[in-house]
Amino acid sequence: MTWTIRPVAERELWNFIPQMWVGPLCLLGGWGHGDVEAVLGPTNPTYRHEKMFQATFPLHGVTTYYEDDILQAVAIDALAGPRVRFVDQVELTGRAPSEVDAWFLEHFTESSRINQDGEIANDQLGLVVRTQRAGDILLTRPVFVSRRWADGCGDTQESSVPEINYDRHVFGWRGPEPVLTATYAVGGKVVKGQRVPTPEDLRELFDEIASGPRPIDLDLWRHDGPAMMEVHLGRQFSSLRFYDWGAGGNERGEPFYSVGTLDDPADAEGDFDGLSAEIRPDSAIRDAEARFAASVFLLTGSRPHNITWTVRAWEELWHSTGDEDEGSINRLG
Repeated sequence: MTWTIRPVAERELWNFIPQMWVGPLCLLGGWGHGDVEAVLGPTNPTYRHEKMFQATFPLHGVTTYYEDDILQAVAIDALAGPRVRFVDQVELTGRAPSEVDAWFLEHFTESSRINQDGEIANDQLGLVVRTQRAGDILLTRPVFVSRRWADGCGDTQESSVPEINYDRHVFGWRGPEPVLTATYAVGGKVVKGQRVPTPEDLRELFDEIASGPRPIDLDLWRHDGPAMMEVHLGRQFSSLRFYDWGAGGNERGEPFYSVGTLDDPADAEGDFDGLSAEIRPDSAIRDAEARFAASVFLLTGSRPHNITWTVRAWEELWHSTGDEDEGSINRLG
């Protein structure tokens, strides 16, 4: 699995004023999603639950959380997000957790505490220093909250702060699972619209499908967002195609393909709805990478960043050589 860390020189430098500002984003209680988009660019909310929703800004490495349509929290991606600095002394993003913990316990001994996940939290500052996996190490992924969410913000059971545990590949807060369905064909049986509510369910589905003799193609849909992922799942290799008809896509709605990290397999055909489906050359990746990306899509609705993607023009796709059998289709270009 590839863990790409954005170079420090390419990251913006933001300052943090507790419970008020995170860089250019205001937590004082008056900002809605439109205000954030005016700063970071357009994107669609990726997950909704009652009065709450979240939105991801992949180009900036930032995720925002709202309650009653008001910005309440900002999370900074450890691998790609801005370098957030507190009181001109300590940077909080992408650091070794022990370094940040030691600084806070020295300067804010009375008000800082360690939560149930072993992460530093401070209600007075409205800050939880969560961690995010990067290969075999963990790096800091700070979450900044408004005054409304500050009380007990580090408590993983009681606080309003989204629970995000990267070590288990779980994203999002407690509440109803995102609406994802899978369509595929295996063993002569076509399954359409199977509900896949959790990453554990998705893993079990993939395990069942991968036990067959041939790769299987699945369509994964997030019905609360404008995106879908096609997964060509095999034992030794997989391939991905991603459609985004929202702000995360391109003007022509052309699909994104995984950039291959493996040599093209000799037999790249799979099954979909009784048809033979071939993966596009130069798109084969490890099965573990594809599985993780699918879990990210399930829980965020966004194009996963553990995969390198390339856009394919429509003119290159849906072509026929004229030599294909009647029951064959080049689904993946």
